Amino acid sequence: MLSRIPYLLNTNLSDSAGLQRSDTTDLVPAADKYIEHLRLVDGCTEKFPYDSEVDRKARRPRRKYNKCYLSITGTAYEVHVREVMAHMFNAWTPEQTAVQ
Repeated sequence: MLSRIPYLLNTNLSDSAGLQRSDTTDLVPAADKYIEHLRLVDGCTEKFPYDSEVDRKARRPRRKYNKCYLSITGTAYEVHVREVMAHMFNAWTPEQTAVQ
């Protein structure tokens, strides 16, 4: 699921903040809301143009925000998964995790 976050981020930056997308998984709406929150905090609510539509100097902010938001969103996802699954991992005994 972590591999879907870069695609979701690029799709989100290609639209105005607040775009509602329908998807069957819970990850998409949650990631969209989180990225929307980050964009609102940074004041980047307008659509980012595609690289082919603008000159090279206009591309820099999109790359900057893409890298920043990808790091923040990926870390938040990993922390959430660790918190949710911690009880299961902590319940495992050394015998259950031994390589045979």
